[in-house]
Amino acid sequence: MPQLTAAGRGLEKSVAGRPPVRDDHDVHGPAPARSARAEVGSPLTTRLAAIHVGPERTRVSLALEDRLAIIELVSLHGHLVDDGSLDRLDELFTDDVVYDLTDFGQEPLSGVAAVREAAWALGAANPVAHHVTNVVVTAGTDGRVQVRSKGLGIKADGSCGSVTYDDTVVRTADGWRISCRRVSARRTPLGGMTKPS
Repeated sequence: MPQLTAAGRGLEKSVAGRPPVRDDHDVHGPAPARSARAEVGSPLTTRLAAIHVGPERTRVSLALEDRLAIIELVSLHGHLVDDGSLDRLDELFTDDVVYDLTDFGQEPLSGVAAVREAAWALGAANPVAHHVTNVVVTAGTDGRVQVRSKGLGIKADGSCGSVTYDDTVVRTADGWRISCRRVSARRTPLGGMTKPS
């Protein structure tokens, strides 16, 4: 089993018989360096700062077992919803979860029961398949974990839509649960950004 030891700015993972590998951020590698052409405070650097952990932010390690459990938690959503196992949503969310759908012109849902009822009310308009990908896990100093992922929804007629999930995940007595989820539609290429003049 890997042993994690503090080393310099990051962590070193050492496995018996193998040289240590530096891990300055997480499984996704070190935070990207700023481009010389990107002005500090520009829309591009502001958007990147919301996704990547920059060198000015305190880095918090997260045990591999926790990281894997959180990734599985986010992945479980599609299986439960697509199977119609809405009675098991408490395996995903805290009782007081906030499910933010304001990007779709709806009020945020509050509580597991409200999320369940909304799915039942949507009925046949629900996607037949929810696919989650591009999962990025960032631990915070307050014990909460921020998870950003991409979602693809396939409708019964074959049409497809894409969303971004921004989740806050917390540890509970029953394991990791999503306490807040913001769902944002992907409607325009490049997030609506255009080349600066």
